[in-house]
Amino acid sequence: MKNAFLILTLASAACACQPHANHSGTTAKANAEATLSGSGGEAIKRPDSLAARKTKPAQIAGLSPDVDPPIPVRFGKVLRADIWSQPVRDSAEISRFFAAHHLASLLQTVTGQSYDRAMNGFRGANRYRTETVITAARRNLHNPAAYQLQGLTRTRQRIQRFRGEIVFDSLSVEPMLTARDKKDIDEWTMLKPIRLDNDFAVKRYAVAGNVRLAEDKKAPQGAAFEGRFVMELELTSKGQLGLDAPFLHGPSQGGAQKYAGAWTTYQTHQVIPTVWVEDIVGYSPFIYTDLVIGGRDVDINPKYARQGWNTIWQNDEWWAKSPKPKLNL
Repeated sequence: MKNAFLILTLASAACACQPHANHSGTTAKANAEATLSGSGGEAIKRPDSLAARKTKPAQIAGLSPDVDPPIPVRFGKVLRADIWSQPVRDSAEISRFFAAHHLASLLQTVTGQSYDRAMNGFRGANRYRTETVITAARRNLHNPAAYQLQGLTRTRQRIQRFRGEIVFDSLSVEPMLTARDKKDIDEWTMLKPIRLDNDFAVKRYAVAGNVRLAEDKKAPQGAAFEGRFVMELELTSKGQLGLDAPFLHGPSQGGAQKYAGAWTTYQTHQVIPTVWVEDIVGYSPFIYTDLVIGGRDVDINPKYARQGWNTIWQNDEWWAKSPKPKLNL
């Protein structure tokens, strides 16, 4: 699906947005995640499931709340807040979905091919930039809803490998773009997705589950991550499954795939709230309303340079510089 169409960076005028309501957790980690709330954004909390939701749009920094008419699209994301998930309740149907669809190629972000990339996010109370790559993903032979992962994280100059697992437990049917949504995207977007295979989306889904990752216990400042993972998907007329998050208020909050939880250090048991996503441009307003600025050109606000965001556009394949271990999932 990654090769089925070319996604270009989307740019349009900035506009109002507000995150959808999440279910707050009851553990110490979930409480710690609340410290990730930013200027104009909500706390990062672990959703318990893909539940139906309705949200109210709010202001992005620099835009008057009484703009009329309201701007419908920001950086290619449809902004209307009346986005409803339809959770699948039938456990047999959920099992059939995960048996029928292999998600490893969507989870893995580094393959040695042309579209290798790092996911970006926010780590700790100061919301410093953190990067994550998934270098290997393999479905469990005995449970098609479980995937073993290998990857690396980079925060500041610290690069550390991890291993872990995602176990999916939720499936929902997501709304399709309406004719008005498509018209708004055409009118408010400079660069648009270009399909190369004449395929088209026929259905949208979201999947979610628990994720646990562990660094080497002997590593300096080694830690383990626990949280929730959510990924938005589109199914095409040719049966292809790919990442797709056209709505800012969808389950991934515009991030396409989103990891939200906390790292806990082995030695000091420090809990470090962390979130990272595939599409940081779409997700960023939920942490900083003004991290991404610009009208026609997407840019990063220089006031966040000290938090590591001044190098986001550099083509630094830092994961390729680390020694590659043997695949052993």
